[in-house]
Amino acid sequence: MKLRFEKEGSYKTSFTGRFAVTSGVCGFSPLQGKWRRSRIWFFLSFLCLVGCQRSSSLDPEQVVLFEKEKNFYPWEWEGVIHQVHYEEKGEGNSHVLFLHGYEGSTFTWLSQMDFLAQEEYHVWALDLLGFGLSDKPLDFPYSIDLFSSLIADFLNEKQIGECHIVGHSVGGGLALYLASQFPDRIRTLSLVAPMAYPMKLPSYLSLARRLGSLALPLMTRNSVHRLLKTVYYNPKEISKEQIDAYWIPLEMPNGKEVALKMLSVFDPQFFASQTSLYSSFELPVLLIWGTEDRWVPSSFLSRFQEDIPHAESILIPFCGHVPQEEASEQVNRALFEFLSGR
Repeated sequence: MKLRFEKEGSYKTSFTGRFAVTSGVCGFSPLQGKWRRSRIWFFLSFLCLVGCQRSSSLDPEQVVLFEKEKNFYPWEWEGVIHQVHYEEKGEGNSHVLFLHGYEGSTFTWLSQMDFLAQEEYHVWALDLLGFGLSDKPLDFPYSIDLFSSLIADFLNEKQIGECHIVGHSVGGGLALYLASQFPDRIRTLSLVAPMAYPMKLPSYLSLARRLGSLALPLMTRNSVHRLLKTVYYNPKEISKEQIDAYWIPLEMPNGKEVALKMLSVFDPQFFASQTSLYSSFELPVLLIWGTEDRWVPSSFLSRFQEDIPHAESILIPFCGHVPQEEASEQVNRALFEFLSGR
């Protein structure tokens, strides 16, 4: 079943035009040779000029103040305790677990958590290790397997036998992996623009991955704001609170270094290697996408419908890569209708 929230007019032309412009600026145009390289270095120089203001990490007192009255799960791995931040709302035995994407956090799900908690769901959201307010150890061997172990241990600690999982972007790819590893513990999958098929990293991230530590001076609040403009369909809707929510974790100890390290962990090709498993899924699946997604194209929706024919899908027009923030009311309603009775 496929539902569509539509307004008058065609979105296809808008999507193609916006993607074409973005692709050209980021270096995926057909131009080759010195001119292409010069455009990349011009882009780097531009970032340095407008984004590299002097900044420093939050000091320990600021971190303590920011983390005050937050929930933390002490996760032990190889004898070392790591503090993992989580949010919990509602009560009861109908559990929903939210998983964020790259450089996301529990913040991205606040609207959905509030809404579903009011509808008598017991909702949880994790900041995966290395993200949000969770610890960011530099020497930790981050991997998809260890993230899945963290989630399984968290569910055990909270005595959650079965749950509905909602995942966004990389978190959607992680949710798919969890469904293949722990099929008896997952009741439904709701995937928001999931990373699941062969694709190139968004050009900002690909560039940072190639630069490595040289990208650290480019990681400023201004650059976070510019990055969010590629994520949102309408940049005017980006608030100061949203910029801070994505920027503050980077300012925490090891925040920027771990963010760069994660680029090699969340490899789109890893998730692509799991695609052969999708056709075996029998659990209910909901797919939510924005038509103007420039990070994970909505064209992947048709591939999902081939691999998981029973999946329900919702395509939201005039919406980018974070429908849960940009079209929260539509996403809330879609999740509630999908989860009801399951």
